[in-house]
Amino acid sequence: MDIILELFECRIDNSKFFIELLTLYLSHCDISGLCHILGFKFQFYHDGSESKTPTELYKITALLLREKILQLDDIYLHLIPKDDVISELHKKKMVAVTDEARKLNVVSLVDTEGQEDKENVSQKDDTQEIDNQKAGLCLALLEIGAWEEASGIMDRLPPFALLDEDSIAKSLCYVIHSTIDPLYRRYGFKIFTERLSSIFVAMQKFTCETCLK
Repeated sequence: MDIILELFECRIDNSKFFIELLTLYLSHCDISGLCHILGFKFQFYHDGSESKTPTELYKITALLLREKILQLDDIYLHLIPKDDVISELHKKKMVAVTDEARKLNVVSLVDTEGQEDKENVSQKDDTQEIDNQKAGLCLALLEIGAWEEASGIMDRLPPFALLDEDSIAKSLCYVIHSTIDPLYRRYGFKIFTERLSSIFVAMQKFTCETCLK
């Protein structure tokens, strides 16, 4: 199992083959083995080392979730940081953003305040360096269009707790755009032309009435 997952990480582009292979393999054994191996892979990056969780690990986990081979509960408990830590980080970010917005309207002539600003920026940078595996998995899910599973992660956290990550916010916007675009292409232009035609008709009618007067 571990060898299959290692190869899968190296050949994400051949995901269909590996999904079929894992499905066949799991038909002869218990799913718990897969959960434990993936959990161990995520836990390997819990020690606070400089290495961050690789993108490939997020991608194969997202694919397994989208294909219903895994359930979110199977892997969620192996991800860091804990939900309450993410909640606290989100609150700190919101406070920092609010303070920064407030300071934009204040002209400071005191050097000590400038020093405090530098310290605040340093603190914000520290929080951004945390390897948030839940955000990484959520991003990978959004990138492959697995909205149901991505929203499952978001729903476990405070509202907008993950949306202060630029990459997640942009991916969510893309999902919304991809959902709306086919409807707009089919109906939007038709409605626009009909309204435009009615405006032209009204303008012509107004012009004719003005001329007659």
